[in-house]
Amino acid sequence: AISEHTSVSNASLGPSGTALSITTLHDTLQLQDLDRTKSFLKLAVVVALIMLALMAAVGGQLWVKVLFGAGMLAVITACSALLWQLRSQVAYRLSRVLVVGYICVFGAFTGIGFFGVFSPAVVVIPFGLYFFGMASSFRGTLTVYLSVSIGYAALTLAVVFGLTPDLGLITAPSISKLEAIVVLACVEVMFFATYVIARLSRRATEFALNQHDRAVRAVAGRDALLHEARMDLDEVLRARGLGRFTDEVVGNYQLGHILGRGGMGEVYDAIHVDSEDHAAVKLLHAHYLEDKDIERRFWRECRTASSLDVPNVV
Repeated sequence: AISEHTSVSNASLGPSGTALSITTLHDTLQLQDLDRTKSFLKLAVVVALIMLALMAAVGGQLWVKVLFGAGMLAVITACSALLWQLRSQVAYRLSRVLVVGYICVFGAFTGIGFFGVFSPAVVVIPFGLYFFGMASSFRGTLTVYLSVSIGYAALTLAVVFGLTPDLGLITAPSISKLEAIVVLACVEVMFFATYVIARLSRRATEFALNQHDRAVRAVAGRDALLHEARMDLDEVLRARGLGRFTDEVVGNYQLGHILGRGGMGEVYDAIHVDSEDHAAVKLLHAHYLEDKDIERRFWRECRTASSLDVPNVV
């Protein structure tokens, strides 16, 4: 039988007696994180390769272009190396993913610097934010979000207030500083919304898997109990025969064959000595006679059984 507190990682017996393997919630989430990480790494490599190809077709400041190319090469190298390590599931570590994440953040900012702080290159940030927001560590994901949010705000404000020249391919010279700040605020709101949605999605996934885990545990418990009941029934059928008190008269009943044996006692087929009505008589094991709790349970069982008047219930 499986209690409510049994670890789900243990194997349980199914109705046929075979082992029913159940993985833990942690293992399931880790497998999901592993699959999601592999997908992200592959897509990041593809995006970085496309950016390198597009960079060759456009102009721009040479040193900014070189920095952007170095950032994309760093992303490709880091993602490919982690993909190679993740061929084995045991190699998955959140710390490794976060290191690659910061390299991707660096690559994203080199792209924003190359294309411009108000260019479509900014859309790559929510893509990465959602992935890292789905990770297990709240502190790690919050650190990534704050790094991206603060970094983009600092870079944009530096450009808006003239602290650094805007060397991007796409500039916005026609908008005022106030309008630029409003645009920055809108982008920051989108960053925050993406991060919050990712964390809520993580929580919803954990809740759904936990509910599924409980359902599987309940099914496994019922299967184990059913298997145990079948084993008990087989034991009862094998136990049918003569007992120590067969042919003895107990109270008003003459005991016959044993119907079954259990942990508390034995059940005999019996006949009332006067009316010759058939009955089932349960005798408590002698070594339980000094246990008052067992005795009270026995009498409670008797009262409950005697209060029933239902066909097919002895």
